[in-house]
Amino acid sequence: MPANIPDALDAGPNVHPAIQVFGQGTQNYTCVLVDAGTPVPAWSAAVPEANLYECDADGGALVGTHFGGPTWQWDFDGSTFVGDKPHGTSVASPDDPPTDVAWLLLPRKGGSDAGVMSTIVYAQRVSTVGGQVGNQDAGCDFAAADAGLVVKVPYSATYIFYESN
Repeated sequence: MPANIPDALDAGPNVHPAIQVFGQGTQNYTCVLVDAGTPVPAWSAAVPEANLYECDADGGALVGTHFGGPTWQWDFDGSTFVGDKPHGTSVASPDDPPTDVAWLLLPRKGGSDAGVMSTIVYAQRVSTVGGQVGNQDAGCDFAAADAGLVVKVPYSATYIFYESN
């Protein structure tokens, strides 16, 4: 377990860590035109596309995937955990906030009724590296031609999944 998890991301006393994995992939952003009277270009919220690996000294075997929803899927049995982002907690990365995506704690919104992920009640993202669109050369500027542009920003993170006691 990472030692420097902020108190704001504490999952609480009635849960315990059940699974820890290393995620590596991209955070994907789309340039969209937001209509605030006059269309204004802006980056969409990030959509993850990552592989999940066992955490061990040898790098670990592929065990799952992480994608939009936000959803985590376990390869062995196909079970899923879907996080409730609107009811989650986000904290800026303590290491490099302009470059690293935020650390998160997301409660369960849905997912599988059976399998490895069926008993998970929280997903936590910590120890992030990269993933922020702000430090990329590709811009979402005032040219309407940029609308639809997708930028895939490499990132990695540790994901910890919690079960009820």
